[in-house]
Amino acid sequence: RDTSPLLTTLIFDRGSDDGVIRGMPVVTGDGLVGRVVEVSPQACKVQPLTDPASAVAARLQTSRETGVVVGQLGGGLEMQFITQQTRVSPGEVVLTSGLGGSFPAGIVIGAVSAVQQLDYEVLQKADLTPAVDVNRLEIVLIITNFTPVDLSPFFRTTPTPAPVTAP
Repeated sequence: RDTSPLLTTLIFDRGSDDGVIRGMPVVTGDGLVGRVVEVSPQACKVQPLTDPASAVAARLQTSRETGVVVGQLGGGLEMQFITQQTRVSPGEVVLTSGLGGSFPAGIVIGAVSAVQQLDYEVLQKADLTPAVDVNRLEIVLIITNFTPVDLSPFFRTTPTPAPVTAP
């Protein structure tokens, strides 16, 4: 683990020599840790879920409502983009949804600890307790038989040709 409180990356002693590639999910028996963001032949750097730059497509286990889980500065998690009509209760389990192709569906992310619902907002949010404490990691599993889906070709913008005018 990086000693700086502002850098939250983790480094593991498995790399491309072991079949690890960028984007692979990292888990423990309790749930999702994060994703591989850099790889060398013998090591890899992992961005944990709790990193403020992390975002994971998620699903509430009971209601099946989807949203996005983002990391918070204090090491917590927040699920965003939940519709107001969805009933969210503390203790409800949050899983990866599989949407977007970055993670397999059904991996535990955490549990709802509090709900942020305001009548004048279109969407509500939920604070989550992460399933995995990244400060107490001992053994992790890098899921090497899952290849993240590359969606970048769908988001590339190509210049539109100028209209041709007749003389």
